[in-house]
Amino acid sequence: MSESKTDLSEFVLVKASTRDQILKSREASFQEWGRSIMDIETWQKRESLLESLDFIKGNLITWIFGKKADLINSDGTFSDSLEFFSQFETIKRPAFVKRCGSTEVEIVDSLNIPVYTCSNEHRGKGYGKRMLELAQKEMSKLSKVSMLHSDVGENFYGRCGWDAYKLVSTVIPVDKNYNQENMNSTSTETYLFDKEFASILAKADTNVLLKEMERSPVSDSTLVSVVPEFSHYEWRNVRDNFEAKNCLNVDKVPVFYGAIVNNANISPLILKSKLEQTASDANQDISCPSFIIWTHRFKENSILVLRTRINSSDDVVPLINAALKEANDFNLSKVEFWNFYPEYIDKLTQNFNVNSQLMKKSIPCLSLFDKTSDEKVEWLINEQVSFV
Repeated sequence: MSESKTDLSEFVLVKASTRDQILKSREASFQEWGRSIMDIETWQKRESLLESLDFIKGNLITWIFGKKADLINSDGTFSDSLEFFSQFETIKRPAFVKRCGSTEVEIVDSLNIPVYTCSNEHRGKGYGKRMLELAQKEMSKLSKVSMLHSDVGENFYGRCGWDAYKLVSTVIPVDKNYNQENMNSTSTETYLFDKEFASILAKADTNVLLKEMERSPVSDSTLVSVVPEFSHYEWRNVRDNFEAKNCLNVDKVPVFYGAIVNNANISPLILKSKLEQTASDANQDISCPSFIIWTHRFKENSILVLRTRINSSDDVVPLINAALKEANDFNLSKVEFWNFYPEYIDKLTQNFNVNSQLMKKSIPCLSLFDKTSDEKVEWLINEQVSFV
C-alpha cells in the first residue's frame, strides 16, 4: 500500500505503559541493531545493566505507535496491548541554549533518540513519518530540543522537523602512525586518567563551556550544546565494555577514560585538585586544560573519541599520541574523531597520516522545537558526546 493510500488518522503515539511493551520494543531494536553480535537474552541483559546507570535512570522513555483503538482504553487510559507498528526511545539530558540576540544561556531539557525501528512488514506505508510528526508534538511538551543521528539520509527526519548538520569522521590508523620512539617526541606531558578523574574533568569542562557560551558575542544565531556530563561517558564505556566481554571475547578491561595535557608538569594530584576547583565554582575566572575522553569501541576496532577540548595547536600531537598508544595497547586499529577542530586540522595532518570523510550515515540532526522560520541554529560540540 502506498503512503498516500494509508489512513493514519486513527494512529496515535503514546508512552509504553507496561514492562511487556518495553520488552517488545527492545526486541525490535535487537533485530535491527543487536543480532549481529549477541542473542536476545544478552541484549536484554545489556539493556537492564544500562538502565541502572545515572544516564538512563529516570530519563528513558519508550514510545509506541499504533492504532488508537489498540493503545488507548475507552476511559482514556493507556492499554497494555502489544499491538503496535513502530517504536522509538528517548533519553532526557540537559542542554545549553543561548538564543539569538540574547546574552543569557538557558539550561533546558533535551530529548535524544538513540533507537527508532519499524518492522519490515510495516515499512513504506507512512507509519514512520507520521510517528515522527506526532513525536515532534509530544516531545515539545516535555523539552526544548531534540537530537538524533540519521542512517537514512538528511531528508527523512528533515521533513519532520529535525535539521541535518555536517559530520566529518577523522580516522587515524594505528599501523601508519604509532611508533614507540615517537611517543615522547614533544615536551608536553599527558596524563591518562581513570573514571574518578573523568567525573571531575567533566564537571570542569561543563563549567568552562557554560562560561564560554555566556561570554560569546550576542549573535544572530542561536547556540545549542548538550551538557557534556560524566554520566554519558560512563554509559558509553559500560556499554562498549559489556559488548567486549560478553560478545567479543575481550579479556582485558580498560581502565583509562582519556588523556589530559599537563602543561605545567605538575603532579596528577595537584592537577586533580585544580580541576576540582573549576568543577565546583562556575563564577570564578576558570579554564580547563586540553583533553580527550574516549571509549574503547571494540565492535568497530577503534578508540572512539567522545569529547575533545584543545586550547592550543601544541596540544594536538601529545593527545593523539596518547590515544594511539591506548589503541595499540588494546590491539585496536584506529583512533576516530567526529568533527575534529577545524582550526587544528592542519596541525593534525602535518603530523599524522589521517583519513577524513564526510559521513553519509549517523548524520547529526537537531530540532529546536520553538525555532522561528528564519532562526539559524549553531550546534556546538557536535561530536560523539552528542550521540546516544
